Amino acid sequence: MLTLSRRFTPWFWLLLLTLGGCASMPKEQHLAPSFAQPQSHPGELGRILAPTKAEHPEQSGLGLISRADDALKVRLAMADLAEHTLDLQYYIWHGDSSGLLLLERVARAAERGVRVRLLLDDHTFTGSDKELKRIASLPNLEIKLYNPYGKRRSGSFARTLAFLGEFGRLNHRMHNKMMVADNQLAVVGGRNIGDEYFGLSDGLNFRDLDLFAAGPVVNDLSASFDQYWNSSWAISINSIHGRKVTPGTFEELFRVLEAERQAQPPLPYQIEFNDEELRRAIEQMPASLTWGRALVTADPPRKDLAKALPEDAVASILGQLGAGAEEEILVAAPYFVPGDLMIQGLAQLHQAGVRVRVLTNSLHANDVKVAHYGYVNRRQETLETGTELYELRPDAASALATQPSSQSQVPVGLHAKVAVYDRKRVYIGSANLDPRSHLLNTEIGLVVDDPELAQAVAALLLADMAPDSAYRVTLDEEGDPCWHWEEAGTPWRACTEPGIGTWDRLGIWVNWLLPIEDQL
Repeated sequence: MLTLSRRFTPWFWLLLLTLGGCASMPKEQHLAPSFAQPQSHPGELGRILAPTKAEHPEQSGLGLISRADDALKVRLAMADLAEHTLDLQYYIWHGDSSGLLLLERVARAAERGVRVRLLLDDHTFTGSDKELKRIASLPNLEIKLYNPYGKRRSGSFARTLAFLGEFGRLNHRMHNKMMVADNQLAVVGGRNIGDEYFGLSDGLNFRDLDLFAAGPVVNDLSASFDQYWNSSWAISINSIHGRKVTPGTFEELFRVLEAERQAQPPLPYQIEFNDEELRRAIEQMPASLTWGRALVTADPPRKDLAKALPEDAVASILGQLGAGAEEEILVAAPYFVPGDLMIQGLAQLHQAGVRVRVLTNSLHANDVKVAHYGYVNRRQETLETGTELYELRPDAASALATQPSSQSQVPVGLHAKVAVYDRKRVYIGSANLDPRSHLLNTEIGLVVDDPELAQAVAALLLADMAPDSAYRVTLDEEGDPCWHWEEAGTPWRACTEPGIGTWDRLGIWVNWLLPIEDQL
């Protein structure tokens, strides 16, 4: 095998260099810089929000979105309500039921004159450039890809080789997730656009959290979006390929979307609302929000160039919040791979009397096995710091309660990225507690200083940590991990990881052997 590798190495590297050159970053050629409209711009959303905002000067209104169906309905309603602008920034956008639905609503907004800016990370996008270009040729609809692969985008094999050929650049991805309507309302949190985030998957659905926001914090979210949209790493789809595509029409797009939607399974919940229902919901919305101080924490678009993270970067803010905790920290981190510095920090918090409880995924709730293997290799060290570890079960009672009733038999996995500090402050955003979020991907989130919201989020996390929803992991007398849980009120204990198999043990060993922790 070694001889074979040596024999083909020159040709292999020549191919990588060739593909790497083809994949080099294209330059923006078509779109001038654009920015969010002022919040003072006239519009129905601004008019409805104005009285409540006047009662809470310098404060932002926040609402927690826990249920999967509510998360989709809110996004669809925002697209329907927008009069002037829609800005959407996502790491993943699938072409399934929810992705097609939201794309249709966004396109209908553009048809009625709303300026739509759609920014997607190129690494997870698997559609064709031709489809995107045809959509982007429609009036008022602009599409950009973050850190695009370049001209060699079609075909997974070509993309993989291009990735290896320009690993240093293409390894940095945009993990941000947010949507803003008219610079008045925003949704930010852990959800991408795909059926598994909205309780529509038959394979695995996610336990996730978003924040619905109004007030001055939306201005800051729009400013972050503008920074990404106008950066050198956000390239319009029309600049990536020079070939012209015959422009389509909205009618053609809607026909295609409707045909593709008809091929999808029927939705398990109602998502249509008439004008009267929509107006009633938006009129009642300001009173349903919690008003307090909120901070946007966002990484710079070119995080890879930063010699040191700015003070408002996500990892910087989370570090400050953790160091400032006095009594308790509750964390939900689906991909939890603590490095040496985090292990040291957890030990220091325990020594200072701060109780830290971390909820992450169990083996069969985790959709990224390699991330779980990285966590396993740090699990014992984490427990030795005094940190309490909980692993969400795929049959978690608390998480299943946030899904549509018809999906109650579908396994669930944790995807929420949340932290509660002393039941006073809350972080909800896109960042995981792993090296990739810290070093490689860009992230965004909201920090809210409000005890009422903090208590509500803490209640959700504690329910997810309950014995009927999670395994509590402890160390036995010999220092080895054991799992504790309940089924139908009966307590269980095992000192072998539930559901682990031979391939998993091999994966854990390979993960420990290879120097890849910084990529997890």
